[in-house]
Amino acid sequence: MLRKIGIATVIFVLLIVIGYIQLDDLEKGVKVLQKINIGHAEGRVTTKAIQENTETKLQQEERITKEELEETLKTTPAFQELPEEALITLGFFDGNGNEITDQYFTIAGKEVKEGEAQNPDFVIISGNYWIPKIRESNDFCQVFKEIKETKDYRLERNIGIFQAAIKYRNLLQFEDCVK
Repeated sequence: MLRKIGIATVIFVLLIVIGYIQLDDLEKGVKVLQKINIGHAEGRVTTKAIQENTETKLQQEERITKEELEETLKTTPAFQELPEEALITLGFFDGNGNEITDQYFTIAGKEVKEGEAQNPDFVIISGNYWIPKIRESNDFCQVFKEIKETKDYRLERNIGIFQAAIKYRNLLQFEDCVK
């Protein structure tokens, strides 16, 4: 019985973390679980709004340094709650939707490193036109919330649903960031 409760909790946490459900969607749990299995093979979710949003953005070459990203993340409360084993890659694409290969950063525990991680738990890629907001913000979650609202990102999950829900359970208190 305890194992079943643990599994259900893990599924619920992960669904919140990846933004598929909101806390008030509990009664719709079955429909949400079915939604995950439709068109989301291999743990990769690409929002269809990326192409629509990138066409309307300026074609400017925005860049961010490791230090600038680190400064924003250090003042973000959710960043402080990441587990020591956290491994997340954050990257950017240009106004045409092409990935900018030298603008990848790895969040390993509470450290930010330049470059892509080998087999990260999550890869989050969004438009480089969000960089000025990230740079100016003292809370990455606020910017990420806006990015999610415009569906202007790609999320790849390379970790099992249950494992992710257990590993990142401390982030549930930051609904704005993980919802």
